[in-house]
Amino acid sequence: ERLEERPVGSNSSSSSSPDSLMHCQACQPDVVVIDPARAGLSRSVVDYLLRCGAQRVVYVSCNAATQARDLQLLCGGVGAAGGSSGAAAGGNAGAAAGRFRLVSWRGVDMFPQTDHLETVVVLERC
Repeated sequence: ERLEERPVGSNSSSSSSPDSLMHCQACQPDVVVIDPARAGLSRSVVDYLLRCGAQRVVYVSCNAATQARDLQLLCGGVGAAGGSSGAAAGGNAGAAAGRFRLVSWRGVDMFPQTDHLETVVVLERC
């Protein structure tokens, strides 16, 4: 079932809330696109992404610091639950835990008159 085919409520211009999608047992997305606020992802969203079965995550961010923190959790880096500080990136432990690997990163200067940079990261499941 594709998410865009699901009814999303009275406001047709927005998608379902992350909380409602995280508790949907029938939702098994192939790709998840996320664009969180500057604070980054909550731990419950990180946990959902690790267990939802999506093969690809596209993560758009306006805050590279919180994006880096979240990527450590999603990719099994240092400080991630289930990851060990001595484990090499891309190891088998990450694949067993449903982790992702970084496929591409791009900075996008959407506001050239400022020093802000949007970043777009593509992750694939290990």
